Amino acid sequence: MRKFIVIFVLLLIVAGVVFYFGWIQFQIPEDRMAVVFTKTGGWDEAPLTAGEFYWRWENLLPTNLTLHLFSTEPHTATVRSAGQLPSGDLYRRYLEGEVDFSYAVEFRLRFRVRPEMLPALVANERLVPEELEGWYAGHADAIAQRGLDILNDYFAGLETDGVFSLSEFGGHVRTAVEREFPQLEILQLTPVQVRLPDLQLYAAARAVYFEVVAARSEATAAAAFDAAGDEVRRESRLAVLRRYGEVLKEFPILLEYFAMSADKGIDPLDLDVLQALGELP
Repeated sequence: MRKFIVIFVLLLIVAGVVFYFGWIQFQIPEDRMAVVFTKTGGWDEAPLTAGEFYWRWENLLPTNLTLHLFSTEPHTATVRSAGQLPSGDLYRRYLEGEVDFSYAVEFRLRFRVRPEMLPALVANERLVPEELEGWYAGHADAIAQRGLDILNDYFAGLETDGVFSLSEFGGHVRTAVEREFPQLEILQLTPVQVRLPDLQLYAAARAVYFEVVAARSEATAAAAFDAAGDEVRRESRLAVLRRYGEVLKEFPILLEYFAMSADKGIDPLDLDVLQALGELP
């Protein structure tokens, strides 16, 4: 019986040791998430988060399992963008006085990498925890570079009355950033400064521009119609001259007749008479 108890205790100790070395939950701090790499299986497809129970038999093999711990703290950046409303330089030519259609926008952005995409970034782009802050800074710069196009898309889609909504503006920017940077989780996007020109004046200038374009189009069409008519008349006269040439080639005596008619003002062949007779019923 004592032998059985000893064996049972030894089994419990072995089981405890196995459980302890396979239990990796306690290795993940509360402000970290982990990406697992094992020499026997490669990179895991899902990250491990603090507070969840994880037991991995791969950790029983010495040096087989490695945890890459990434901070879950979001990155904060201030993004600034400035430019002209779409075609603003063109539209303001049709208004009197000094008109400025430039804008300047500044917003604060808090974001972090999407946990579900972190393992792929680590495996494919060799992202390591020490480079995460630099990776964030690079994406903040990329967002700033794309900011001008994002804002131009928004202003180009404004209604013709030029009504600006701060909430719609923030929603547009957030949606565009999430679409173009799907690996990022946007936690907060707050406009800090928005300096805009007179959007109603911009809408009016745009309307005037399109009216001018339409008028020019109509004028161009009318000129093209007149030019086509002149071309038709020119072709008609050339056709008549070609027919005259064919008749004179067949009846060269007509050249002498025309010369006599021009010099003496007479009609020796009585062509006027023949023409009159030809009109009789």
